[in-house]
Amino acid sequence: MKIQYDSKADALNRAWSEVSTQMYQQAGPQGGPGGEPGGNGHQPPPDGQAGPKVENADFEVVDDEKK
Repeated sequence: MKIQYDSKADALNRAWSEVSTQMYQQAGPQGGPGGEPGGNGHQPPPDGQAGPKVENADFEVVDDEKK
């Protein structure tokens, strides 16, 4: 049974390797979602422009089940 499992796992790994290679080739040189390898999609604003204003705030967690 172990030999059958190993051969099926190997076949699955080979198939995934082929598919993932094709996916990366189709993605092209842009890399990650931000246009950079490993990018997270967030890009700094262009020069001379301020980014969004971010403020820290205190908050209280209210548990509705205790009321």
